[in-house]
Amino acid sequence: MPMNVIGSVALKQRIGMQIFILGYPFGRVGIGLPVWKQATLASEPYFSASKHQRYLIVDSASRPGMSGSPVIQRAHGQIELENGYGRVANGDGAVNFIGIYS
Repeated sequence: MPMNVIGSVALKQRIGMQIFILGYPFGRVGIGLPVWKQATLASEPYFSASKHQRYLIVDSASRPGMSGSPVIQRAHGQIELENGYGRVANGDGAVNFIGIYS
């Protein structure tokens, strides 16, 4: 499913939270489904050295071939939103597109 078709939820972002990099390390194609590499937000999500270009630092065991991959945050059950709290009762959980891995 293309990323622009998946509904996005404004999940709260905090340093140390789990995120995922979806990509094809070493050019892996297999059956066409990406590898989900777990990562952790390693910098403050709302502070950046540049006012004009926001970026985040992540801690992950990523591999060559992951550049250009979408980065998402995914949560289940009780979730913290940008403006409060919510609950995901079933399905694939809440998804928030974070950006592109480089």
